[in-house]
Amino acid sequence: LRINLPYKIATACQTAAKSEEARQELSDAQIIVATHGSALELLRHYSNTFYLSRVNLIVVDECHHSIGNHSYAVIFRNYYHVLSKELRPHVLGLTASPIINIKKKVI
Repeated sequence: LRINLPYKIATACQTAAKSEEARQELSDAQIIVATHGSALELLRHYSNTFYLSRVNLIVVDECHHSIGNHSYAVIFRNYYHVLSKELRPHVLGLTASPIINIKKKVI
């Protein structure tokens, strides 16, 4: 991304969420690449800086895991769906397992 885009890009991981310097870098970024766990930590503990109404697009890899108590599901339940539709970021869900939860035979 850094090579091909003219934007300030930062990466968040579990340890970055705990570092004040890393959080400042993340807050200045135009694009943040984050694990679902670090994104949830930032939303939970640093909501004065990180909130979904500030986001334009969320790309969810392995989106078929967005159920139950998985971090993805918690993010959508507690931070995304509570926003009015006008303030919600766009979502692109990606999966290589689109039929993982089908209960009946498809063929």
